[in-house]
Amino acid sequence: MLRNSSTIYAGCDPAVQPNAPQTGQIFDTQTGDNIALPHPAIAAGEKLMAQGCAVATTNDGKQRVIYLLTTKTPSQGLTPESQQTNLIAFDPSTPQPTAKKPFSPPAPGNEVDANWSIYPAEGGFVVVHWSGPDLISVAFFDPNTLETKAHLEVALNTDTGIRGINYDGYAVQNAIKGPTYTTFDLHFHSGADGTEVGTFRNLGNIIAVDHGFLLEHNVQATPKAGASVDPADLAPGVFYFDMRARDITGPIAPYLDMSQGMAPSPTIPALAEAFTYGDTIILAGSDSRRGGYLKIFDTAAKKEVFGLSDQQISGLKISDADIGGNLVYLKNESDNPVIDYRTSKTMSAGWSVRPLAKLDGGWVLLRTEGPKTSTGSNTLCVGSYSFPCGGGGATAMDRSGAYLARGATGDYAGPWF
Repeated sequence: MLRNSSTIYAGCDPAVQPNAPQTGQIFDTQTGDNIALPHPAIAAGEKLMAQGCAVATTNDGKQRVIYLLTTKTPSQGLTPESQQTNLIAFDPSTPQPTAKKPFSPPAPGNEVDANWSIYPAEGGFVVVHWSGPDLISVAFFDPNTLETKAHLEVALNTDTGIRGINYDGYAVQNAIKGPTYTTFDLHFHSGADGTEVGTFRNLGNIIAVDHGFLLEHNVQATPKAGASVDPADLAPGVFYFDMRARDITGPIAPYLDMSQGMAPSPTIPALAEAFTYGDTIILAGSDSRRGGYLKIFDTAAKKEVFGLSDQQISGLKISDADIGGNLVYLKNESDNPVIDYRTSKTMSAGWSVRPLAKLDGGWVLLRTEGPKTSTGSNTLCVGSYSFPCGGGGATAMDRSGAYLARGATGDYAGPWF
């Protein structure tokens, strides 16, 4: 099961690879129906070599099923063998394509160590290409015309690198070299047109979330040559760059805990909703030297709405945390409380259902489950739609116990636990 910024879908693999067409569905938030995904027809005599798929959302809220598809036509007579790669768009309600366009970058499989994927974006979709762990190309497209809106390619082993992608754009780092030290400045670019919309100097850690980036400065005890000496560029803590508002807020938390194994690759936009529910982001740290913490940050209000200190986490014996609605779900050794983070009031001891994602039209994706099995670790784990806590826990691709619901006349109103 995957999602874009407005709904969920399944049977639409983002990785461009040699696989047969899948049977999939998309959830229509306007009608409440599951719609079978249309598939491109393969012409007689052609062979499917590779395909990837994403469900994109147009600027006016319509869904488009997008395929990046490579076919091969065998040689015939004096006509040599040929291979072609196309982008093909469908309205989910119709079997015929709404648009088809040749894909101009090198076709998947035509270069060494190629790795291509296609993902949803805000008002479109994005095609990414990396070699090994390094992202070397990103292109945002219009889902109606299949025209490129923003495109960047970088060479390997250079001072420029693509560090993150989300629904709204991408982040590019540039190296600033000194005699003994190299620092990196991060530049944010809009997926709508490629324009630069912000900068973050002295980059340390980075995590992409659905509509922004969580960031830390590379704070040095003594600034080295090449690094900015502006106090603002050396400030400790976690900062949030909002790609929609194009502003930065922080610090919103003491540090990014990259050791938990909870952080997705910032170059995989399909996982960019990690740690988020609607406009809220949940963050935690369990570094014994710096002290543990749990924070919930409201990206719309630009403020912290809930927090627990290291002493509180230790005293309450909290091991796992999740958010959904206005609630934070805490696993501990005793009562597994569900807390309304607006009031800090305990709403329940334990739960049998938990929201996973907020969708358009008042719909919520929920899963029937209780407090999860312990991670077997002394660190605090933050769960999300893509990265649940608990050994053997269900992943975003696992639909067991998942269902969709909304209120009789609008937004889903419960049960929440």
